[in-house]
Amino acid sequence: MEAAGDRLDLVIVPKVERPADVHFVDTLLTQIEAHRGFAGRVGIEAQIETASGCLHADAIAATSPRLEALIYGPGDFAASTRMPLANIGEPDDDDALYPGHRWHYVMQRIVVAARAYGLRCLDGPYAGFRDLEGFRRSCAIARALGFDGKWCIHPGQLATANAAFAPPAAQVAWARTVLDEYARATAEGRGAIAVEGKMIDAASLRLARDLVTRAEAVAARGAG
Repeated sequence: MEAAGDRLDLVIVPKVERPADVHFVDTLLTQIEAHRGFAGRVGIEAQIETASGCLHADAIAATSPRLEALIYGPGDFAASTRMPLANIGEPDDDDALYPGHRWHYVMQRIVVAARAYGLRCLDGPYAGFRDLEGFRRSCAIARALGFDGKWCIHPGQLATANAAFAPPAAQVAWARTVLDEYARATAEGRGAIAVEGKMIDAASLRLARDLVTRAEAVAARGAG
């Protein structure tokens, strides 16, 4: 950090278990930036990968203005909670036995904590880097739970992850239709609208705006 802090965007802090862990790193970064005269402000991503980290996820998310994202660490979380796991991120015999998604609680807790404090949330890695279909399914599950993206441990996973977390074209088209119909209804003084025979309420509008915003952000990155 002292040598390259003016060229860093953020640092990842592993095994964050309580707010004090983030406070400690925040203090160090502040001191180094002041001492070295760095004009920028380096961000922090906190990795939630222990039982204590899961328990305190909401308090961790509220810790510091530097905090930009929470990251789920499946391997160390399994070790911390003594949950058997054959390969990091991959379903195994224990997943087949359990009547549900074994990791749903910790993953949803991270998403909720991140969203409550305006942070990004990222799913952890998938060890089988040659198993692109399994990786694609893992991305789809993470996206269904609300994650923004997923760690890649091999360049071959990048295209799959980018495609999985980009808003689907059909959903973006629906969102644009909803926003257009809402604008038309507002201009005409109508208090209720329906799209494709389904009522559109305030929650639908928020979902539509979010989809369009994310689609535009993805398109802007692609153009860049």
